[in-house]
Amino acid sequence: DTFAFARLPDITKALEDSIAGQLETMMMGGHPSGNPFAGAESSITTMMKNFISLQEIEHMGIEGVPTQAALNGVNHRLKHPYAKGNPRRPSFIDTSLYWSTLTAWFD
Repeated sequence: DTFAFARLPDITKALEDSIAGQLETMMMGGHPSGNPFAGAESSITTMMKNFISLQEIEHMGIEGVPTQAALNGVNHRLKHPYAKGNPRRPSFIDTSLYWSTLTAWFD
């Protein structure tokens, strides 16, 4: 919800552009793709990943965010994930598994 409310104008624009592209293709005699929202899905996925990577989510007033692990620099991609000297990292990006699997789609 937080992402959607924060980025609603951008999400709306991506959806409008995606549908407009499909309509333009049809009006020029082309065949529309099976998924008229494919372009928007790609754009929204990128927006979600940036929302986390750029730590925008951490400034939305959600309780517990930034996470304590992020503040402590816990990073399981490093040899010593809990070392005191590890730099602070964005919340929700520890192993990058969550971030890399983020996908927006419409049914």
